[in-house]
Amino acid sequence: MRARRGIFLIWLIALLLTGWWEMRHLSLRTDLSLFLPQGGTAQERLLLDELNKGPATRLLMLGINGGDAVDRAGISQKLLARLRGSMLFKRVENGAPGTFEIDRELLRYRYLIAPGIDPRSFSQESLQNALKARLEALKSPFPTPFKALLAEDPTGAYQAMLRSWMPPSEINRAEGVWASGEGETALLLAVTASGGLELDQQQLVLATVRDAFDDLNSSGRHSLIISGPGVFAVQSRDIIRHESQILSLVASCVVALILLLAYRYLPYLLIAALPLLTALLAATLLTSLLFDELHGITLAFGITLLGVTIDYPIHLFSHLSKVRHPGQTMREIWATLRLSVITTCLGYLVLVMTDFSGLRQLGAFTLTGLITAAVCSRYLLPRLFSDPFVAPEPKGLRPLGLLQRTRLWPPALILLAALLSLGSLIQSAGPVWKDDIATLSPLPEELLQQDRALRRQLQATESNQLLVIRADDPERVLQICESVGKRMEIAIERQLLAGLELPSDYLPSQRNQMLRRQQLPTTEQLANNLRSASQGLPFRDDAFNRFAEAVEQSRRLPPMSYETALETSLKPHLERLMQQRPEGWLALIPLSGVSNPERLSRFVHETLPEANYFNLRQETSRLVAGFRQQILQRVELGAALMLLLLWLGLGSLRAAIRTLLPIALAILLTIGLLHVSGNSLNLFHLISLMLVLGIGIDYSLFFGRRETQAGQHLRTLHALSVCAASTAAVFAILAGSSIPVLHAIGQTVAIGVGMSYLATYALSRRPFTDHGFVINPASGKPQPSPARGPVQIALLLLAIAYPLALHGGVVNGNLLPASLILFSLLSLWGVLLVLKQRQTGWLMILLGALASAWLLIRQPETVKLLQLLPIFINGGLFILFATTLFPRQTPLITRFAQMMHEQALDHTAQDYSRKVTLFWASMFAFLTLESMLLAGLASAEIWSLFTNFINYLLVLAAFVVEYRIRVRRLAHLDHPGFVNFILRLRRIEWRSLM
Repeated sequence: MRARRGIFLIWLIALLLTGWWEMRHLSLRTDLSLFLPQGGTAQERLLLDELNKGPATRLLMLGINGGDAVDRAGISQKLLARLRGSMLFKRVENGAPGTFEIDRELLRYRYLIAPGIDPRSFSQESLQNALKARLEALKSPFPTPFKALLAEDPTGAYQAMLRSWMPPSEINRAEGVWASGEGETALLLAVTASGGLELDQQQLVLATVRDAFDDLNSSGRHSLIISGPGVFAVQSRDIIRHESQILSLVASCVVALILLLAYRYLPYLLIAALPLLTALLAATLLTSLLFDELHGITLAFGITLLGVTIDYPIHLFSHLSKVRHPGQTMREIWATLRLSVITTCLGYLVLVMTDFSGLRQLGAFTLTGLITAAVCSRYLLPRLFSDPFVAPEPKGLRPLGLLQRTRLWPPALILLAALLSLGSLIQSAGPVWKDDIATLSPLPEELLQQDRALRRQLQATESNQLLVIRADDPERVLQICESVGKRMEIAIERQLLAGLELPSDYLPSQRNQMLRRQQLPTTEQLANNLRSASQGLPFRDDAFNRFAEAVEQSRRLPPMSYETALETSLKPHLERLMQQRPEGWLALIPLSGVSNPERLSRFVHETLPEANYFNLRQETSRLVAGFRQQILQRVELGAALMLLLLWLGLGSLRAAIRTLLPIALAILLTIGLLHVSGNSLNLFHLISLMLVLGIGIDYSLFFGRRETQAGQHLRTLHALSVCAASTAAVFAILAGSSIPVLHAIGQTVAIGVGMSYLATYALSRRPFTDHGFVINPASGKPQPSPARGPVQIALLLLAIAYPLALHGGVVNGNLLPASLILFSLLSLWGVLLVLKQRQTGWLMILLGALASAWLLIRQPETVKLLQLLPIFINGGLFILFATTLFPRQTPLITRFAQMMHEQALDHTAQDYSRKVTLFWASMFAFLTLESMLLAGLASAEIWSLFTNFINYLLVLAAFVVEYRIRVRRLAHLDHPGFVNFILRLRRIEWRSLM
């Protein structure tokens, strides 16, 4: 007693101390970059960097509602000043003009970098028009900062340069600041210093904005709208965290209720929780030590995946009895439980070998937790029970016993699931996989609509189309951009896109600047043209001396370099469009108004070899698809390792396959049912299916274990029923979440657990029941039920009707009757196998659903695929007959005749049966060749006529003729008559002939 209490207290204290230490020292990483792939190519790394830290992710849009326009404009101005003073923002704008400052460096270089500067800009006519325009500007009553530049820049080159950098259309203004179209919302635009996926920094940004607004909104009449990628990421995290806590609490209560109903013993709740808590704390501690940090997603997903460890104590609880100590019971089930744990661990071991840091963390976390929970359940859990321990009888054994006697209910439910899923797949043309991560946003639709409205009003629509140019230095990048811009004018003329923004629009290359410098007029030429242009205008003769000096100075200026431009107001534009990477310099050129991405991609490929076209949405989907493909490959590797381990653990390849087969079926049915519910699979479904795989292995191993004592099958069924009910209930609650990620995980696991339970139970070894069999009182052995007769008659009628329906379907294009008959035919065959106590009967029923569903797919390939069936069938029969004619082989017909007559054949009969075997081999070889020729040369109607009628008649005629010849040639043998001979075929054990 003292030892038991000591173990419990030490265990509990260790858990408390570990939890306290982790709460004090553990820091969770929250940015999502850890769960993005590293990128194997420069193109993928560029894409990932754009998704994580690109300009689009740094955008923050603000809206101020309430009050009148004057109040909103006042708060907008004050908020602008507050935010500009924070280091968290690179840029904040609200459209107010503010204090205009002339950039003297850009003014000095205006004639080298301003657009439209050429020799014609300084001709007499151009100068005269420019002077008249400046004269009209001087008459304007409104002040303008450009009036001071009249003597220095009469052509307005500086003003034209600034105007060319402005967006094509102005944002609406009210009271001097940006406002919505109706003027009811004051708008601000900010660019954060941190990337959109740096969630802690984005959280600080949001707090700073809200605190500043709350200070300014003392009256409480105004409200603030905040939108942008960073906002969405933070809000998504908060929503997931809040809803997860609520759902976890509800799920824990449900599990506790299920355990109480199943055992009616309160201490079991605490005992079952100890291995799970130990697994969570150990996994958290070890993973944080191995990786120096722990990601929040790893912790959240890991807790979900480790939920399966509560099944370990449940197996013990259901198998406890009053005559054995819990330690002895655990030793009896440990071999199966150990193999289940190790096999499940292999599935997560493959995650450790991926290229994604987040998945490696998740794999290490889950492996540690599973092993820890298993070890605690094996060595510590039994020591918590008293000696002797009077185990409470599990509740619900009697209903389960009644249910166990009905062997058809699991296959029937599986058949129903197959019909639903296959019917949905037939009618739906949607994709099975969806690689667009944007569909997983947990935010409500009204917030997304609000974001789209703000983007439209601020003209900040997100560009998903980019041209990327690589070069060794900034100058080469600018030169290529100038060349690309000229050739992209052709694409604009073809209406492939509306426009593009080039870094060379702001800073021409030095080569281009030197060309412009050479085209500038000399002082004498400019003086003559100015003199002629100013005639008749009220300007003094020396009014534009500073202009002449500026042009002459430009003739001697060195070209503006990229480094010099960064010291001017060009810096935000150039840093946004040009970046230095380890592989060189990049120009990221946004494209607007792309009408046909496919045609534009071809145009860039054919016309611009120095540029790469990026459709960010498509590239992201492609990257996610590659992510999914890598996980699928790891899952395949894990399945192969599982098969090998099960082979070694069970000592039989057949037993290993039989263990994995129902799990594979359950996963396929889960995918089908998810499609029925309107879901396209994504990465979260895939990771959830790995959990289903681990759960299914546990069910399959325990259902398939050989029990040594009477009644243990029922206790195993009870344990697995409680496991399935608790797991399905928890994840069904999770499926009710409004968050797509949690909903996907919950729905997948809930359905997968149900399908795993049904499939593994249907294929398990169970004692014979009286379903389909009657027990002979004398021998105690099962004998066939009379129900088999009607089933066999129905099979014969359907076999005759199927070729007729199939031929009619090929002729008139309606395959529905043939599909229904085929389904009924194979399903009844499955029922017959079930009545014969064959565990493959339910699989035949499922095959019927698959085959009939395929016939209903109205595609041109359907008939072509059907034409392959007789080729394979006849070819297979040819191989079957022909291979028995080899030396030291007994011909197939000889084996058949010996079985029919129940005695060895004499030399004459053996010689005849060998010739008959050769005849049937030749017949099937002929039918194979005929099927190939008809499929390739004849019409579908002619092919169907031969396949469904003429060939059957040929085989029947050959069968009748051979029987008549046999009666004459082997007259010394007993021949019961043709009808009785057919009836005898029913008693043949056909598998023994193969």
